[in-house]
Amino acid sequence: MNALGIMKRHCTIVSKGGQIFITPKQDCRLYVNGLIVADKKQIKHLDRITLGHANTFKLIIPGQKIDLMQAVARYGQFLDDRLNS
Repeated sequence: MNALGIMKRHCTIVSKGGQIFITPKQDCRLYVNGLIVADKKQIKHLDRITLGHANTFKLIIPGQKIDLMQAVARYGQFLDDRLNS
């Protein structure tokens, strides 16, 4: 991915035993749900992952129940988290 603030090898995402983990590479910007990630972290269905300065992704795990109201409310919690930090 060629985008502002994203390194060639920005992070690794591994699925192991039904769990998903994300690990940032050294000196990269990685946030999960608005919080900086410095070490390996488990990520879950509907987590928001931000790479670099403004590249945000929502983790959707196929087969997981999606409560639309919960998803909208959860997304709204993080809309301005960068402004509040």
